[in-house]
Amino acid sequence: MRIGLDAEARPVAYEMLSARAGLWLHGAAICLPAYRARMGARTTITELGVDGDAIRPRDRDGVLFDLGLGLETLDFCVRASDARLVQCLRLHEGKPLLDHAGLIALLKEASPHRVAQSRLARIEVFQPIGQAGGASPEGPHTHLLPELFRVHRSHASTLPIPEGWLPCVSVYPASPVQDDHGRVRPFDPVAYQRFGAWLTQFGEPTYVAAKQALFDNVRAGRLPRDVPRATTRLTRNAHRIAVRQLAHLDGSSPALAAWQAALEPGEPRPASHAH
Repeated sequence: MRIGLDAEARPVAYEMLSARAGLWLHGAAICLPAYRARMGARTTITELGVDGDAIRPRDRDGVLFDLGLGLETLDFCVRASDARLVQCLRLHEGKPLLDHAGLIALLKEASPHRVAQSRLARIEVFQPIGQAGGASPEGPHTHLLPELFRVHRSHASTLPIPEGWLPCVSVYPASPVQDDHGRVRPFDPVAYQRFGAWLTQFGEPTYVAAKQALFDNVRAGRLPRDVPRATTRLTRNAHRIAVRQLAHLDGSSPALAAWQAALEPGEPRPASHAH
């Protein structure tokens, strides 16, 4: 992986509700102004030439092909060094990848290096491509999911990306409630505090303020009837995430129970891991 930031790069830290009770997700998107963030957005297989920009010198004689997924801020490519694969990709140049099942099968079999490029980063994946019905390889690997890239979104609509900006790199610091495989783990206050510093500095100010206000109200013993309701999706999510985090940070209390009942009625309550 190679990341090169510049003066215009802007990090946006965020938290999102998890579908699993009591949990949340977090991350940061490093963004550029939209006019700078856009990549080729090619919609057919396109040869880009010998990959002189490869991270490892020994890979710089491979031939790079954009697979034509039409993504606004990302060129998703394969680097081929096998003569048969290069020839096959050249025969399909100018054609949409998904119209050619035989080529897709060959790519799975050959497992060429996958190269993802944005204006701020290049990620190269060398592991074999996982086979249908098998487990995904441990460590870095790729999934080509047509149902996701066909919607032509640069990011999820729930992310608070500022108007006129687009994400070019996504970063996922350690979660305080899940391990690297998504399994629930005991609450990690250090991981929580580390990301909290990012959120304070780079989070959407309205979200950060709404979450802190909910923290203050619960800790002061105020009940939902004592406080004006949140009026936007952003602030409602801030309040719901706040009560999930307070269950881990502070443990149960009458005020927290009242807020949980008001904001997440019917949600099962995971065991508290408060310290």
